[in-house]
Amino acid sequence: MTLLVQFDNLNATHQQRCLFPIKTRLEMLQKFKQSLKQNRDRILDALWQDLHKSRRQSEIVELLGVQHEVDYFISHLNQLSHKRKEDPCFQTSNAHVFCQPEPLGPSAIITPFNYPVNLSLTPLIGCIAAGNPACVKYSTNTPAVKEAVKQLLQDARIPNQYYFVYEGSNDFLMEQTFALIIFTGSTATGKLVYQKAASKLTKCILELGGYNPCVVEESADFEMTCSQLLLGKFTNGGQTCVSPNYVMFVGGQTKYEAFVQILKRKLNVFAQQYEHLVKVINRQKFQQLKDIVSQRQVLTMVFENQQVDNYSNELINQQQEQLLFPPTLIQTHIEDPILLEEIFGPVLPIVRLDQVEQFFTFYQNNYKQQCKPLSSYLFTTNSNLIHKFKQQISAGAVNINECLIYLNTTLPFGGVGESGLGYYHGKYSFEQFSHFKPIMEVGTGIIAATINNQLTDISAVPYKKQLSGCLMKTSQIPCHVDWKWIVIMLLLAWAVTVQVLILK
Repeated sequence: MTLLVQFDNLNATHQQRCLFPIKTRLEMLQKFKQSLKQNRDRILDALWQDLHKSRRQSEIVELLGVQHEVDYFISHLNQLSHKRKEDPCFQTSNAHVFCQPEPLGPSAIITPFNYPVNLSLTPLIGCIAAGNPACVKYSTNTPAVKEAVKQLLQDARIPNQYYFVYEGSNDFLMEQTFALIIFTGSTATGKLVYQKAASKLTKCILELGGYNPCVVEESADFEMTCSQLLLGKFTNGGQTCVSPNYVMFVGGQTKYEAFVQILKRKLNVFAQQYEHLVKVINRQKFQQLKDIVSQRQVLTMVFENQQVDNYSNELINQQQEQLLFPPTLIQTHIEDPILLEEIFGPVLPIVRLDQVEQFFTFYQNNYKQQCKPLSSYLFTTNSNLIHKFKQQISAGAVNINECLIYLNTTLPFGGVGESGLGYYHGKYSFEQFSHFKPIMEVGTGIIAATINNQLTDISAVPYKKQLSGCLMKTSQIPCHVDWKWIVIMLLLAWAVTVQVLILK
């Protein structure tokens, strides 16, 4: 089957309304869930083969969120797909008004290398739930994962004309017409995708990157904070779009040294469990990380079975063949340009500040207009600081005393400005992947017809000054008032007034 035929099948599926019935979508979700269970080992093996990602880590960061998503839609799809009644107003007092969700149309899911299962299957499940036929494009760096997902869809007996894994070029893919494109990747590539989509007025959801700030204030619980930071920064080899790009510690020197010691101690776990270290994408990235570390003060580096508190070029070179860059802590200053570059690797810069206002000044000076992070983090027990952080930090997400866990929930995942456009997960996937069609249905009964005629008289040429004034005043009446009965009472009052005038 040629690529053009595959895309024609996607369009035909939508035009023939094959996925409009909710029953059809639920059946596919059930089959998908069963196939996911059957292909679990195949997917985990593929992630190890492509990325050196351990089974345990893959289960948590790749499959857990996918499992939650499919379970959510199986339980909630009937409720989500109901028409949504809208609040009435004077002009709709004689009508039944609601919004009916319907599928947007053929969709494309473009997936990066770092979380190839989660970032492809989570939006794919949303497309199935919303009734959108779709194709999935994988990175060339994850060939084993691509084959595993193809087998998953085949075992789920999901027709190829509904959903398929795309294996052509990026240029050919972007020449096709879609109703929705879901892209995860770099900001630079995201802009190119957006430009292509704009030429066809295609809706886009872009999950991009950003230099995500993290503040640790000295009142924080250091044990918990350090565990959360290790989870957020060093999971998946630091190649996570929402991982902290740096830590700014606010407090005295003694507290800072205590924090660093706990962080170093907890980081040493990688020396005993090196199989959980994920390789970086290529040699170019490995060299970039090496340059960052070699030019700064190293607090600690973790290699297999050992931890060193200085830069070791010899030990790093031994890791280069496998592309396993050692988890590293470096100490730097607030003027270091690396803080404003997305590191995207297992290197965490730490800066000590005397006052928290230094961070807010840094944020205001460097995160301007569209340059907003995908995520932001604060660790503290200071309620005033928490309130200020939530109010003043504009980001895709604000996380207080946690790191990364929110990604496996039904909270919306998305950026703002240069870190992304749109969001999804859970009900937000259904809303973003659907068109909510407004419907206004005017009744044909005597009362409805009378109200409709009066509304037409008020709104149509020739305009009546007194009646138009009354129409403007209706905006002062609260929205929760039952407009239908108000209009009926006004009409009755008008009829009585006319009769009284006639009798006189």
